[in-house]
Parts: sequence; C-alpha cells; structure tokens
Amino acid sequence: MIRLDSENSSGLVILFALNELPALKQLMKRKIPDDWSILVFDGRSTDGSQQWLTKNGVNWFEQQSSQGKGNAVREFFSETKKMNYCYYAFMDADCTCLFSDLPKLKNQLIATCSDIVIGTRMKGNQEHGSMNLVSRVANHLASKVLSLRWLKKHSDVQSPFWLFTKKAVEQLQPHLKARYFEIELEMYMEGMKNGLKIDETPIHYRKRVGYSKFKLRYRFRNIYFVYYYFITSLNLHKGILILFFIFSLLAPFLIQLR
Repeated sequence: MIRLDSENSSGLVILFALNELPALKQLMKRKIPDDWSILVFDGRSTDGSQQWLTKNGVNWFEQQSSQGKGNAVREFFSETKKMNYCYYAFMDADCTCLFSDLPKLKNQLIATCSDIVIGTRMKGNQEHGSMNLVSRVANHLASKVLSLRWLKKHSDVQSPFWLFTKKAVEQLQPHLKARYFEIELEMYMEGMKNGLKIDETPIHYRKRVGYSKFKLRYRFRNIYFVYYYFITSLNLHKGILILFFIFSLLAPFLIQLR
C-alpha cells in the first residue's frame, strides 16, 4: 500500500522508473512547484535506484504487478482509491519532461474545464535530438488516426506527460487493460469513449538520460494497437484490423516501388 500525505499538496507527480538511477539523480535536483508531491513508481530496478531514493528521502513504491509500463499505470490507478489528491500527473523518470511545466498543464485543465490535459511535445520546445525521425512519424500517425476517430486535433497521444483530475482517474481505472507502452493510446481512447474532456498544451521536451526501454518490437506493437483501438471503437470486424495492420507495414515498401 502507498502511504502519502495529501494534506499539504493538491497534486501528486508519479515518475515511472525502471533502472533510471542517473536520470533520477538529475531529476531530483530540479525544483517542483510547492503544491505538488512526488512519488517514484519503481518497476523493480536493479541499478540501486531504490536504495538511493530511500537514502535521499524520496517517496517510492515498488511495482507489484508484472513489469511493463501499462501494468505500472494500472496498478497505480487502483492505488489512488486510497488517496485524496485533486490532480495526478504522470511523467517518465528519464529527465525528458520538466516539473516547471506542471503549472501550465494545471492552468490549462482549469481554464478549459477539462478532465485530462496532455503535454504535447509536437507543439512545444523540443531539444535537438530528443525525438528521432521514426518517433516523430509514428507519433504523428498515431495522433492523427486516433484523434480523427473523435473529430479532434490532438497532436501527441503518446506523450509521456499527462495530467488527470481525480474524477478522470476513477473513471478510467476500470477500463484499462494495456500491459506495455500502448497504455497512452488506451488512456486516450478510453477517456474519449467515456466522455472525459481531453485538452493539450505545449511542453518542453529534453533528450533522455540513459538508454531507452522502447525497443523495436514495442514500436510494431504500438502500430498494431493504434488500429486496434480505432477499429474496435467503431465496432468493426477485427479482420479489418489485420488488413490495416499489414498495409501499414507494407506501405513504405509499396511507395518505394512506384
């Protein structure tokens, strides 16, 4: 069970980490807004992260479910039933996002009466080299396809920086099933399906510290889930999903043959 004091903070920042010790050391040097608390949700790191966090007085919790970001997010969502924060912000613990953008997300959420605000990298200030071409194209595709389903123009549905109201977390929690990096896609689609208002605001995005856990197999997995969530939200036959997925893989080669 996670035990935190929510009396002096309106929001909780959750940092999802797996062997991110060098990044955590840098991240904890940064100032966090006064009305926010921090919790590191650790996926059973083996690099000494937990020992360092304990030594430096940082709140952390070890993931009890199987490894995978989706599993971690779902586990944390179930834990929020015991918490009383008004807002929950999700960030990766790799130093790519800044605590200083938290007020911007919160102000956007309040000003637009939204339930969720996504920090968009695509419209924000990106450090050179923070996103490679493949990541840009894949994220553009995912954002276009999924936001088109709802006739929206959201630009970064795979963002690592999200802000939720307590109401949004409570409504999403029963519907989430993702195990790995497709969790952002699922949160977006389930949020829209359940009538939650989603907005976005530009954020700063920096080069990550350490190595990425997002391997090529997860890239293909996410492409599959983009079409899966799109087609199943329309209640179309899943056979169409397979055709879309195959076409998305073959499209670059077909274009070259023209």
